[in-house]
Amino acid sequence: GSNDHMPEVAPNMTRFATLNKERGIKTLFLLEPNSVEADDKGLAKKHEIVRQVAKSQSVPLFNMHRYLAENVDLGFFWWDSCHMTGAGQEYFARALSAEIVKILAP
Repeated sequence: GSNDHMPEVAPNMTRFATLNKERGIKTLFLLEPNSVEADDKGLAKKHEIVRQVAKSQSVPLFNMHRYLAENVDLGFFWWDSCHMTGAGQEYFARALSAEIVKILAP
């Protein structure tokens, strides 16, 4: 996420995915959303790392960043570059719920 240092992202997510697999826990990775106005060059790099780990660990991935960017005209989603308003959190929760249902469905 935004608060992780770049070198920690891949090993931490790999450990997370490995532990969950060992325990039979279904896992979903999200590409962290930030405001489309944010100029965070590091976020794109972190997203690429998450994509790579998801692929190597066979973990489903949902692009929450793109989802919120595509729907930003539906409401006031961001207080600043990375903190969502209530409307942003509502859209985030709806999208996340739908993805979780897909993963848990038999």
